[in-house]
Amino acid sequence: MAKSQREKAKEQARKTSAAEWSKKQSETRGPTAVKLPEGVEWFDLTEDVLSFDIMPYIVGDAVRNPSADAGFQHWELTYAQHSVPEADGGFGYKCCCLREVYDAPCPVCKMRNELPRVPKGESDPLQPQRRNLFWVNDKPGKLKNPLKVLSAAYFNRGFGFGQQLKVAIDALRGDKDFFDLKTGQTLRVAITNKKYRQVGRIDFQPREYEYPDDMLERTSSLEAMLIRPDPKKLTMLLNAGSVDAEDHDDDEAPRRSRASDNGDDEDAAPTKAHKDADDDKDTTEPAEDFVIGGMVMYKKKECEITAVSSKGLLALEDEEGTAYAKIKPSDVTRIQEEEDTPEDDDDDKDDAPAPKRKASAVKEDDESDDEDDEEPEEDEDDGDDEDPEDDED
Repeated sequence: MAKSQREKAKEQARKTSAAEWSKKQSETRGPTAVKLPEGVEWFDLTEDVLSFDIMPYIVGDAVRNPSADAGFQHWELTYAQHSVPEADGGFGYKCCCLREVYDAPCPVCKMRNELPRVPKGESDPLQPQRRNLFWVNDKPGKLKNPLKVLSAAYFNRGFGFGQQLKVAIDALRGDKDFFDLKTGQTLRVAITNKKYRQVGRIDFQPREYEYPDDMLERTSSLEAMLIRPDPKKLTMLLNAGSVDAEDHDDDEAPRRSRASDNGDDEDAAPTKAHKDADDDKDTTEPAEDFVIGGMVMYKKKECEITAVSSKGLLALEDEEGTAYAKIKPSDVTRIQEEEDTPEDDDDDKDDAPAPKRKASAVKEDDESDDEDDEEPEEDEDDGDDEDPEDDED
């Protein structure tokens, strides 16, 4: 018997969506740096030429906005974001910098200060990246168009959105408040490299329309969208673990899409220390035999164990302060501690110096020695090369 149109419609309604499944796979972990309000989507710089309006909002007090006090009408939020190394050697995990955004101790900055300084001109993957959040209307003048959020890197090899926006604002004559609801102007943005979200030029065009005052009711606080990272999870991730290790029993933890945390992606090259070992559980010695503070030989160097991950991998630091991550126990040799001997067995032993424990290469008080150099120069490799976070060229 042939099915009625109503029955066919019911069957169609009960079908699952392949598109929804795909979306969920890319959002397994969810946002880690910026979380959008319900129903709001990301706006991305992936067209050759884009025209959109930047909309004002009322500054909130969830975090400090460096450019405006809470309660004032403003148009952007500047914040700092880290790309953190993961167990697979990639840098797909994004998080706000605790030191820059929340004025709190940041495990990523601490590790960066303890590692050898990256030579000038080379990419520093742990350096916090300066980014901006904006409310935008990607259909200028259309009042009912759903507003979106843009996250863009300020620096990007000299072609950052923020860099080019500053040039355009400085070139404006007269009223520079391009975001004003009544007298604002539309941005026309030329993208020179869509993969890296590089901006070649931004121009302002006069508007022939006005926005009503109640548009401010549609632009919620950008400050409230930032996610404060858990320092314990960051420390575990930096010490060869995975932030998902506690939440999943699978051999391979679910991975978030590189496009899930911000408006664009970044092309930070992992260092050799972060690629030193596979994320493999097979070891020749049980992980419980290795404890934090124990001494081992690795690559002919005496190293101290600074962390042991839930998968049995080791994080090491040698006498020169060089850190090694994700080291399998089979790749190291344990240094056995010498047992005490009676004084009358060998008088010479009284004069032998006691085994020395390695001091940290950089003391806690010196964490911020090179913070003045953290802001990238225009020619530094701060480019983002992937898609928006779920998110944040």
